[in-house]
Amino acid sequence: MDEIVGAVGKSLSLFAHYPDVTALILGTLIGYVLVLMIETYFLPVETDPVKIRKQKGLTFILCWVFSGGASAILWRFLDPSDKPGERLIVSYLVGVLSFAAYPLIGRIITRFIPSVGSAWSPRAGPPA
Repeated sequence: MDEIVGAVGKSLSLFAHYPDVTALILGTLIGYVLVLMIETYFLPVETDPVKIRKQKGLTFILCWVFSGGASAILWRFLDPSDKPGERLIVSYLVGVLSFAAYPLIGRIITRFIPSVGSAWSPRAGPPA
């Protein structure tokens, strides 16, 4: 039992010991939430393959910008000793990589909450 408690304690303390990683993970999650909100409230549900492709491209750019920006801002507050240029470069590089999971997230969220209407849902139409 002590080994389990010790392992849980070490995994939870990871965020306290590595504020940079914490900022990148939380910033990515914030980016996902913001893009899902924009898809839900501002982007129409499209059936035309060309418009779906454009909306997918827009979600890529938004996910990149929001994830990178949120990571850089959080990083500033969690570890202010790092250089601003370093924070921006690393945050936006990870922001590009964070988009790789967004299509899966869009599909899963749309399956459970159909009102989201993500361009990545299977009901959005054939891939363009």
